[in-house]
Amino acid sequence: MAFECGMVVGARRMGHSISEVVQEFGFPWSTVSRVYREWVNEGVTVYNRLHTGRPQALNDRDRGNLRPVVTRDRKANLQQITAEFNTGRDRDVSQWTMRQNMRVLGYGSRRPTRVPPPITTDGHCNSGVT
Repeated sequence: MAFECGMVVGARRMGHSISEVVQEFGFPWSTVSRVYREWVNEGVTVYNRLHTGRPQALNDRDRGNLRPVVTRDRKANLQQITAEFNTGRDRDVSQWTMRQNMRVLGYGSRRPTRVPPPITTDGHCNSGVT
C-alpha cells in the first residue's frame, strides 16, 4: 500500500484533483483525501490498520524472560511452559499468546519431528537388505 500512497501523493502534488486521482487509480475518494491530508499534516503516508492500539500481552522484557523458560526443559510441552511462565505474574498469559510469542522467538512446534533414516552409498536404506 505504501507505493500506492506515494502515487496518490505524487499525483496530487502535480496538481491533479482528488476526482482525477480517483478516476485514474480507482481508489475511493475518502482514501485519496485521507492519504494526501496525512501527508500534508504529518509527512507520513503509511496507514496500517493492523494495529489496534491495544498493548501487547508480552513486551520485550517478558520475551527475554520466556527464552530461559523454554530452553530449560526441551521436553516440556506448551501447557507446562505456560504454567511455569505464569508463576509469580500478576496477569496470566494464555497458551495461544505463549505459542505466538514462542514463534516470534524462533521456537517452532513443541512436538518432536521424525528424522528420516540415512541413505547408504548404494542407494538402499539401511534396513539390512542387500
